Amino acid sequence: MLDIIIIGGGLAGTSLAYYLAKAGVKPLVIEAKTIGGGGATAASRGIVRVYDPVPQIMQYALDGVDEWRQWQNKSDNLFTQCGCLYLLQDNDRQKMEQALSGHDQNRYPIELIQGNDIIKVASYLPFHAISSQQLALWEPQGGYINTRFSAQFMMNSAKTLGATALESVNVDKLNQLDNGIEVVTGDTRLQAKMVVVATGAAINTLLPQQPHFCRTIPLSAIHDNQSVTPYSCVIDEVSKSYFRPEAPQFYFAGGAEQIDASNINDLPAVTDEQYQQNLTLSRQRLAPNTNAILDGINGFDGYTEDFLPLLTVPNAAQPIGVLGAFSGRGAKYIPGLTKRFAQQIIDQSDFDLKPHKSNTSHTQSEAAS
Repeated sequence: MLDIIIIGGGLAGTSLAYYLAKAGVKPLVIEAKTIGGGGATAASRGIVRVYDPVPQIMQYALDGVDEWRQWQNKSDNLFTQCGCLYLLQDNDRQKMEQALSGHDQNRYPIELIQGNDIIKVASYLPFHAISSQQLALWEPQGGYINTRFSAQFMMNSAKTLGATALESVNVDKLNQLDNGIEVVTGDTRLQAKMVVVATGAAINTLLPQQPHFCRTIPLSAIHDNQSVTPYSCVIDEVSKSYFRPEAPQFYFAGGAEQIDASNINDLPAVTDEQYQQNLTLSRQRLAPNTNAILDGINGFDGYTEDFLPLLTVPNAAQPIGVLGAFSGRGAKYIPGLTKRFAQQIIDQSDFDLKPHKSNTSHTQSEAAS
């Protein structure tokens, strides 16, 4: 019998596999597509920032940033630190001040700036687009991750520690046994002490009673031939839009109308009109008419009403765990959350932990995280 099976090879499933494997567990990851190639991980632009009006998410994000810094030491392609600008609405000030009242600025600096000071850190914003009363938060250590590459890198790192990944395998059903869980996939039945379902918006296809819903996340890839492109991430609460840089003349824009559904199979395809909405929002905030859409990205995610993720730690009495429904915010905090989640699993298990033996250079690399 296997120790634990993780269903879902996105950012959450692969990072959980890594932290479990690092502790001596040998997880099996089952992914319906390719590692990092499905669900929200495949479409996300991976903005990493800390401020959030929901205190618990802000704490998750602080832990996540700490982990992303450690992961960046292992590969230059994981995390790009370009800063993140958060433009506030007038009625956001009280929530912002409450959220930052106990924030550790030494751990992660967040600056409150206004008017022309916003232009100083984000000169790509036209002067006419920022009023003298506009408030913003500037996170110089924010940025973005390559979510697909990160999931693949985490899975490969987990494999060196004894984890296994099966791609292009669909899980049809979960059957609870007297001493564990049976995972049914095609004609094969795999038995494990525990299972964690980390399938994002598709969680309720296996666990229909989970309290979450699905939401489209339309994104537009945009080209600007005048190079009027953002060089930092922007979250604009005024227009409800956001932008993530890619390269000179290229960036991603979001904020178009989103559609909700109770099940992932009921989500409609994103329309050209929604992609055009992103272009319109970018012209309002960034540039007048010099940009154009390269392509649209049909993203989606699992959501909860309070934006907090679904977290159920498996144990002997309840061997099915849940890890997901990140409400479009997961990229910034997933590694911090899964590191803690993995430890909680280990604390409640009877796994026979046998840390992976490796050479000296590999051990030093792993110790950095």
